[in-house]
Amino acid sequence: MKHIFKKIDSKRISYVLFILMGLTLVTSCKKQDDYNFESTVTASVRLVNASTDAGPSTLYVTDVLRTPNAVNFGSNSGYNTTYVGDVTAEAKGSNNNVLASANTTFDADGNYTFLLTGTSGSYSLLTLSDNTQAAASGKAKVRFVQAAPGLTSANLLMGGTALFSAQAFKSVTDYSEVTAGTYVFSITNTGSNTLLATTSFTLQAGKSYIIYTNGISGGSGTTALTVNVLANN
Repeated sequence: MKHIFKKIDSKRISYVLFILMGLTLVTSCKKQDDYNFESTVTASVRLVNASTDAGPSTLYVTDVLRTPNAVNFGSNSGYNTTYVGDVTAEAKGSNNNVLASANTTFDADGNYTFLLTGTSGSYSLLTLSDNTQAAASGKAKVRFVQAAPGLTSANLLMGGTALFSAQAFKSVTDYSEVTAGTYVFSITNTGSNTLLATTSFTLQAGKSYIIYTNGISGGSGTTALTVNVLANN
């Protein structure tokens, strides 16, 4: 009788151990799954490619691809989910070579933009923490990123009035609240005030935007200097 009970207990123990091993394996797989965000805090990231010669580029966060599709010059990836904490972000080229990198910290529910700029041999990856909180009633939030190589110092004009002045290459301004509406945004040289690029855009109330220079100062065709507007929310 005792022998029979021992046999039954042994089978039960083996069964329980088997179940526990299975659960451990599943948990371990989840921990190693860089794309499983169930029951965890996350942040959102995107890549803007403002480099004329980097070619199609991707964004890796601590060695994990976070942009499913390569981003061409003048385009952005849109937001993608990632884990929070201290990270190393890398912009990689078509051959998986690292073009530029940046170290930063992602907060829970934070939105971040990485802007690739520069030319071969001197690429940079600018890190921006995106403000997605609603602006005051009837207002929009705007910041300026001067990402055009060869443009030593630039002004951003909104409707003919200077909004940000004397911004050096790779500089990133704080946000400024402005009245929502349709405006012509212009880039001029600091000092000479030579008009370099313009665009018309409608700022919506409650939204926040990044306005950035794209291309090369003095460039032409596909490398011509432009001014682009990117919404955060």
